[in-house]
Amino acid sequence: MNPHTIRPLTVLEGVEFEKSFMTYLTNIGEKALLEGYIWYIQGPKENIIVDTGVKPESFTLLRALFKDSGAHQPRFYTPEEALGRIGLSPQDIDLVIVTHLHFDHIEQGEKYNRAKFIIQRDELDYALNPHPSQALFLQKATFEHLNFEVIEGDCEIVPGVKVLLTPGHTHGGQSVAVKTDKGTTVIAGLCTINENFYPPDHLKDIMPVITPAIHKDPCQAYDSLLRIKEIADTIYPLQQSGLSRL
Repeated sequence: MNPHTIRPLTVLEGVEFEKSFMTYLTNIGEKALLEGYIWYIQGPKENIIVDTGVKPESFTLLRALFKDSGAHQPRFYTPEEALGRIGLSPQDIDLVIVTHLHFDHIEQGEKYNRAKFIIQRDELDYALNPHPSQALFLQKATFEHLNFEVIEGDCEIVPGVKVLLTPGHTHGGQSVAVKTDKGTTVIAGLCTINENFYPPDHLKDIMPVITPAIHKDPCQAYDSLLRIKEIADTIYPLQQSGLSRL
């Protein structure tokens, strides 16, 4: 089996945010840059992506939520622009693996009108009737019309590409483990940065991972990060800046 290649395609960059919004109860008052991606998985047959991109009208909301200081000039890219960098369009995509149903990861789904969308049953069921504290991020209109294939738990999608049930950030979030020429690379399906997986020296002996600050269940989220870290040779956190330039 030939290994796959992962291409992080930037759809949102240059948003400065309060770092503690990613690292629960740590880094309070510190700033960092947020980046968002469509993840293209190149294999022998299917064109696969992970997540769909964010709409321009949500860009302003995201900047407000993350308390963007305005010190940087943020940029937004459409799915057409992002995929165009590798010679593709949304109509070329066969499968979309949905890490979770927060609007900024699913709301461009309508652009992929040929694709099948892979989602965990727990995630979809909860998102259709969320607790009020979660409802801002789970907006039914962004996903109810999509062509879902509903799965339960860990599942091989195609040879060399497997989803892992990693709840905590959301009710039924999933990560994507891909066999690459560098071993197993996991696209972590929780909104995280590198520091969530690799805490600084003064914390790493206390906690091997840092819980994502945006979560439904902090203990589940912590355990999911541990699981990813145990499985992966390489980890791609969803919001880590600079990954498209590696």
